[in-house]
Amino acid sequence: MTTSIASHVPLAPDRPIEVTIGFDAADAAEDDWARPTELILELFARFVSAGGFSESCAQLRWKPSVSRSSVQVVYERLPGDPSVLAVLVRMLLALPRPPVAIQIRGTPATPGPRALPSTVTALALVPSTRAQLAFAIELEPGSAWLCIDVSCYGSLDVAAAQRIDERLELWCEVCRAGGLSEVGADLSAVVGQAGKYSPAVGVDFLSAEIMYGSVALAAPGALANLLDELARTGGVPIGTVSVR
Repeated sequence: MTTSIASHVPLAPDRPIEVTIGFDAADAAEDDWARPTELILELFARFVSAGGFSESCAQLRWKPSVSRSSVQVVYERLPGDPSVLAVLVRMLLALPRPPVAIQIRGTPATPGPRALPSTVTALALVPSTRAQLAFAIELEPGSAWLCIDVSCYGSLDVAAAQRIDERLELWCEVCRAGGLSEVGADLSAVVGQAGKYSPAVGVDFLSAEIMYGSVALAAPGALANLLDELARTGGVPIGTVSVR
């Protein structure tokens, strides 16, 4: 069954946004039917708070609620990135039992680059890399493998290395949930493949490899955003990043 996604006007990201996710009555009659959707909402919140988008929103406030056959979530604000709602909706479409309807409401936005476009027209968008990163970057991703080298100023302690590795794993989780995949003409989304090998950690660097597939060509750009947020707010002294 194709999911019905209601069209909406461009929305203001700094005002509350309500997402209502409706399910077939037969699916909603099963025990814990809402749990897969709740897990997607939690993953999306982690991705937003960790800086996966072109604009930071570290203090994300959101409130979910479950009714008879729908899940509703209200976000106080979202990043002013045109792809933000598309990432969430793609993960919902990729659920084993996707919703039958998705409706998004909010405050109409004034024209500008931060406005969130109608989700139906934005489903092909993925997060763009931030214009000004806290480090120098070489971003030339391959089609199946990513080799990621993160060099730091001074020494890289164990805690900082773990936080970098957690950001790489978060990107993989979003890929596997379908958040960075492409959407078919029938509004079907496939889950991506993304597996990370254990990183090599040196005195001042971390290197890791990720095998991935079934994601959008521009999906690796979100990795730079996650690391930028870590450098700016997490106290990790990242100097250069190479993703190739």
